[in-house]
Amino acid sequence: MDTLKRPEINAIIAQAFTQTNDAIGIFDPDDVVIYNNDPFAEIFGIDPAKIVGNSFVELITHCFNTKSGINVESDELAPWLKVALSKRRSSPFRSFETDTVDGRWYRITQLLVDDYLFMYATDITNSKNIEFELINTQKRLEELASTDFMTGIYNRRHFNRLAETELERCERNQLHASLVLIDIDFFKRINDKFGHAAGDAVLIELTQRIKSALRSYDIFARIGGEEFALLLPETTTDDAVKIAARYQEKISGTPFIFEKQQILVTASIGISESYPAIKTLDYILKSADENLYIAKQTGRNKIVCPPE
Repeated sequence: MDTLKRPEINAIIAQAFTQTNDAIGIFDPDDVVIYNNDPFAEIFGIDPAKIVGNSFVELITHCFNTKSGINVESDELAPWLKVALSKRRSSPFRSFETDTVDGRWYRITQLLVDDYLFMYATDITNSKNIEFELINTQKRLEELASTDFMTGIYNRRHFNRLAETELERCERNQLHASLVLIDIDFFKRINDKFGHAAGDAVLIELTQRIKSALRSYDIFARIGGEEFALLLPETTTDDAVKIAARYQEKISGTPFIFEKQQILVTASIGISESYPAIKTLDYILKSADENLYIAKQTGRNKIVCPPE
């Protein structure tokens, strides 16, 4: 078998570079393109015949100005370029992923050879889309595991996890924390009189009414059929009573409407507080539940808090 000579080998390599779907480009020591194949030009959204002689900065500037090629995720080009250039020739070998404005993804490999930068890029769009789908699926599964299927707020299990963490934070920082339990009065009567679909609609609407008044750091969950829990971090009992009164007004102040029927809804509320001696979540849940029971037994549609 004849041994190929270097010119023949170089010709085969050049032909392979031309035929491959992978992007190949070479930058000289001044970071100017001296060789490219067609797929390489596509990464920068430029005519393959016009890319040689352009510097890396010029190519990225073209991407930024024309909103094509590499996705420059910045409102200002200079800061983005500063970061990119600091990494560009920082090591003899470098590999990373980047996306383009039209949604493609590339795995880019850069190799320094005597100050010449060899750049090789493979289109990984399909595998990246699968990766994103897996991530989204995982997020959806986590959401399903942590939220109540009907109202979309946290379920009891996730509430317990978050509340325990927040109580530990309050304990470390010697902060108040109050727990509010809300239970719809005579919910069975609503189901019996208007139907279970109406009962479901009340639960969903009540959730939205309360959510509209929450602070960003409050933890809200449905923990039973018609029972809701709220952990109010950095909140004293007095403040919790005021907050609970607003929730109560949102529930009873405006009738619920289902299929043109007005449904009058009230709720009983029990409150407990963990400060100054921070209690466990089980303890303050039990305390709030006892106060909720008192509210139910003494007329409903009222708020009961710990005695002073």
